[in-house]
Amino acid sequence: MEELVIKENELAALPDSIGSLPQHRRFDLSDDQLARLPESIGDLGQLEKLFIAGNELGALPDSIGSLPNLKSLHVSCTNLTTLPSSIAKLQTLEYLSLATNLTELPEWVGDLVSLQSLALDCNQLTTLPKQIENLQNLKTLDLTYNRFEIFPNFIIRLKALESLRMPLNQLSRIPDEIQELQALMFLELGSNQIEHIPATISRLTNLTWLGLSDNRLKALPPELRSLENLRSLDVGGNQDLDLPPEIRDRECSDSESRELWGTPPKLILDRYFESHTERHDSETDDTESGKDGSSD
Repeated sequence: MEELVIKENELAALPDSIGSLPQHRRFDLSDDQLARLPESIGDLGQLEKLFIAGNELGALPDSIGSLPNLKSLHVSCTNLTTLPSSIAKLQTLEYLSLATNLTELPEWVGDLVSLQSLALDCNQLTTLPKQIENLQNLKTLDLTYNRFEIFPNFIIRLKALESLRMPLNQLSRIPDEIQELQALMFLELGSNQIEHIPATISRLTNLTWLGLSDNRLKALPPELRSLENLRSLDVGGNQDLDLPPEIRDRECSDSESRELWGTPPKLILDRYFESHTERHDSETDDTESGKDGSSD
């Protein structure tokens, strides 16, 4: 595979003659000082991977939509606030990383039907366009560190989705319809404002990772115990969640705590619900004792 790597070289500009390298399949121009790309970038007919993250790009040329074999496009950490609609022509694109300064995602993203991974972290998004439901091959969606207050219901229609990251937003609830994401294996929703976990989450039978740290949870639903494939569960940092000490103090130096958090989530959940049962039984006994004392 022919490739051109000029990353981390303080490169300020590309010559127009860059288009005379039509056989190159991979360009890595990451972490330079590029303020623009020449229109001739569209002449790279065999290009499959283009890395231009970490530059000072304020816009992309329309010709970027003329790359018929492009499979991977990385434009994160730039000054982009809008995207050329010509990107919609990239019908072979499988990976798109747009961690930049977007306030909205254009509707044409739904035309990228070959997408398998879409990274939209570190933007200022509050909603997603309905057209995103057209991405039926999408397996990974990263919406970390945006401004979502409401879970975008169009995500529910992404039937191939295996990984969903939405930490560091302002979500207050998880919709019951989350159960429809039957292929989901990784769900990260830490650092939001979620108060309740719907019982329907137990129907995500392929789930192996569930991150709900630093939210506002007050209780865990018993249905979580039916997630037999769950390998990692993080519910730390929920100040109102009444956890047993050995779970709550997981980051202390106590060896028992460290061992606990290396064990399967099923054991963690068992201890959580056992402690609540014991507390309930104790409170019931105290109440009965109080009644007996009153009758005497």
